[in-house]
Amino acid sequence: MLERAERYVDAAAMVCEEARLLGVRTTILFLHGEAGPPVMIVDNATDVTDEFRMTNGIGETVWKVNPVFIVLRQRLGMIGSEVLATDYLPIARQFGYTGAPLQLFAIPLLGADGWFGTMVCGNLEPIPLDLERRLTLLATRLSVWCTERGVGRVPQVTGDGDLPARRYRIAQLAASGQTNSEIAQYLGISINTVKSRLKQVFAQLDVDNRTELALTLRRLAPVRDVKLGVTQIGEATVTRVAHPIGYSATARRSATSG
Repeated sequence: MLERAERYVDAAAMVCEEARLLGVRTTILFLHGEAGPPVMIVDNATDVTDEFRMTNGIGETVWKVNPVFIVLRQRLGMIGSEVLATDYLPIARQFGYTGAPLQLFAIPLLGADGWFGTMVCGNLEPIPLDLERRLTLLATRLSVWCTERGVGRVPQVTGDGDLPARRYRIAQLAASGQTNSEIAQYLGISINTVKSRLKQVFAQLDVDNRTELALTLRRLAPVRDVKLGVTQIGEATVTRVAHPIGYSATARRSATSG
């Protein structure tokens, strides 16, 4: 089923639906930025508001106080309700959560460069072991889908916080292997304009060459597919915020080479 998905948000929405068919009340998929805090979530929760999603469901605060992320930073692996039951609900209530007191099961999404996302499932009753196994397999399938398409932690864009459409298109063409001359001819602009825009792109994305550019654009693709704020994709809700913390490509290269 996931093989049909062209975008990360579509694959994530499919995972939410598959989990629902397995008997899970709520599924939330967090996609992390390079510094750690999630920058986008896809969920099928029916008892939270869009305001809660934007203010308390995503970003730096949830990264710091959510017991799921605290535990995962300490021990990267599956987390069952026996670990989270006593911790998460009081904190969630403090931040305005008014939904049902769910029993949670969390699974990190792992790729070539490590932990890039988190799948959190919630039911009114503790999730049985057999269902945990099925959900773990589902999370693994999503991790594989992402890894095959270069999806990982989302890079920080410096400067104005996003790449304008024309600049992004030039970056895509450059990353695909086209020369400056070919890009200029294709877009009907001068070679000097192409060079100038690529220089701006390299600075904004903190990359040094076109190979790094191609990798970074694949990482940016999931958030480029949706606008900032809250949108609907089928039965799933997508919430995207601007990056809470920057993280340079120099640090990224050091982390992946160590």
